[in-house]
Amino acid sequence: MLAKERPGTGHYLGPLVSVVIAADHDTARHGDLEDLRSCLQALASQKVDEPVEFLLVESDERVRTLPTDLIAGLPGLRVLGVPHDGSYERKNAAVRAAQGEIVAILDADCIPVSDWLQSLINTLRSHPQYVAVSRRTMYEGKTAIERSLWVLSRGYLDPAKEAPNY
Repeated sequence: MLAKERPGTGHYLGPLVSVVIAADHDTARHGDLEDLRSCLQALASQKVDEPVEFLLVESDERVRTLPTDLIAGLPGLRVLGVPHDGSYERKNAAVRAAQGEIVAILDADCIPVSDWLQSLINTLRSHPQYVAVSRRTMYEGKTAIERSLWVLSRGYLDPAKEAPNY
């Protein structure tokens, strides 16, 4: 069973899914919060039938400067400030703080389509043997070459590091 229930009562104890929103790397768009605002708006319009927790993880410094209207745009958003400035450290701290049985990690520059979260839940229910699910990612650019260069630049700007996943 995916949902957490109080034994014998059928009462739900917490969110089924925790969506972790993290800044993958600093860009001018992230600096002015344009991409984060778009991401949070897209999450607020998710069509999902299950209890969901949204958790924004940022550096302690960034948390202190987040506008209240940005946070209010996604009702129930929890904001977690961490002393670490690295992407992996932020994500691992958020996963440890997540309360859902399913944890979805979304970069702040991603704009999920309205059925993204329900599709994730449906896929995991239909295939309980899966431990990870990824949906199609669209990169900026008009041609295949431009989009491929975005993928390559991501690998260059954010090189993989060995780190524990919790």
